[in-house]
Amino acid sequence: MHLKAEDLLDSESRIQACEQWKHSDSEPESCLSLSYQDFQIQSQDLPPLNIELKAISCQADWDCLFVLRQAIEVPYGLSDREQIQILISDTQAKVKQLQGLWYLANYQGQWVGAVGRVPFQNPSGQWGRLQDVDIIPAYQGRGLGRQLLQAICQQGFAAGDQAIGLKALQSGWPLKWYQRFGFKLLL
Repeated sequence: MHLKAEDLLDSESRIQACEQWKHSDSEPESCLSLSYQDFQIQSQDLPPLNIELKAISCQADWDCLFVLRQAIEVPYGLSDREQIQILISDTQAKVKQLQGLWYLANYQGQWVGAVGRVPFQNPSGQWGRLQDVDIIPAYQGRGLGRQLLQAICQQGFAAGDQAIGLKALQSGWPLKWYQRFGFKLLL
């Protein structure tokens, strides 16, 4: 039986879920959710995946993530190695303290991006919260971001997530991009 996120959460639970996601950041953001049923319907229309995810499991993987993170952050003006290392350390803390899982994305033998998923318990069951859904600039515009999102959602639902959530700024392209994939505003 497949349930929509709207069926899984009453208004009070939605507010609690958003508050859990919002407490760590001071920026005004909207919580988005994708239900399993919505994903199944949409996945029928998606082409087969050409991207593979590899779980980060050793120092060499973390080193690869560092290189990817450098390429991802440069367009945003962040090129200082120490600052990039702070981002990596923050990710490692999420893996350790929150049982998060981070993946490297491989496309035709090249590491082209990364994504994280942090599972958490909600009154309605297990949810997955996406983190750092990123493709390096040299590979953007090829549909790989959508494939990365599709692959991590498939993994989350296979791991027992009742829904997948994320945070996106209320304005700008990321919110619209996630909504085109099928994410819905929680609040």
